[in-house]
Amino acid sequence: MKTTRLAIVLLVLLTGSSCRLLRLPEQDMFDQTTLRKVFAAVKEKSIGKESLFEIEITNNEVYFANYTQRFVYARSSLSQAKAKSTGDAKPFRLAEAEVFDLDQARAKVLEFAKKNPYLKNPGISRIVITNQLTSRDDNLVSNIDKWHEAIRCEFYLADVDTQAQYTTNLQGEIVDVATTNVKPRLKFFDAAQMKKSLAEIKLLFGGKLFVSDLDIHIENFYFTARDPKNADELNSYRFDSQELLNANKSIWQKTPQEKKREAEIRRETPDSFSLSPEPVFFDVDEIDLSLIPVVIQKTLANSKTSNAAITGIRISVPLDRFKKTTEIEWRVETIGDRSEKETVIFDRQGNLKSE
Repeated sequence: MKTTRLAIVLLVLLTGSSCRLLRLPEQDMFDQTTLRKVFAAVKEKSIGKESLFEIEITNNEVYFANYTQRFVYARSSLSQAKAKSTGDAKPFRLAEAEVFDLDQARAKVLEFAKKNPYLKNPGISRIVITNQLTSRDDNLVSNIDKWHEAIRCEFYLADVDTQAQYTTNLQGEIVDVATTNVKPRLKFFDAAQMKKSLAEIKLLFGGKLFVSDLDIHIENFYFTARDPKNADELNSYRFDSQELLNANKSIWQKTPQEKKREAEIRRETPDSFSLSPEPVFFDVDEIDLSLIPVVIQKTLANSKTSNAAITGIRISVPLDRFKKTTEIEWRVETIGDRSEKETVIFDRQGNLKSE
């Protein structure tokens, strides 16, 4: 009897041991070769032949979600997982995501993240692939002003006390940066930083950048310029503390119908007051950015508000239907501790002007 019990115990122990030995090791899903093997394996399953709404990649698992179900691939096995909302994502096929260049995207994201001093030792926690609606193309300079679907890969990075989110296309090029949870790095009231940032932006415009206005704020700046791919399109550009340039349609952009109507008015009554003045474009090289600290100091010294703080600096050629000019003007805006606002105006040399 004792021999029988001993045999049973040994059998149970051996069975448990063999189960542990047969358990497959975890896979590194952030490895491109491994991920492509996973995609190939899932393509043979029913979920891989249906339209997907999301692919989520973690260190050791990959989740595939369709409209109603969610599956997880781990240790060379696919099983059903708890479903979750995929938001406004649009359907796409697994075959479309197979071209995802994980290695290049990961390298670019980590390189980009290292520019942020608040991310000391960033690591990727997960990657989410979805098909999203966007109105911009991938070069970040042109605003095509037309909504279209594009597959995007969202990289979630985490550090000790900071999180960041970077979005790439399937080729691994960064196309967006989440502004939430990422602390600002650059300060654009610094003349040297503005010179450096504008020099980088000029390269995207072929080496020359003509703007109708430049609005500088502490953590970002805006400017209006013609689309380098289409001179008839006017875009409003925003450059933020993460060194990312975003383009949107400018308020100065007119529809073909508006352009036609204005041409008719100019032809019939050239001096008509119904026509709004056209913006004047000038080369950013004409702006003496070394004047930034000068106009800030003079503004604070001449401000009539109590405890004034600088909120923005606008550089443009003033629009006046009665008096046309090409002279650049600086307008420095302040706000006091009682929310009173004031604007101090300077000429292109940084000399105080009166209204």
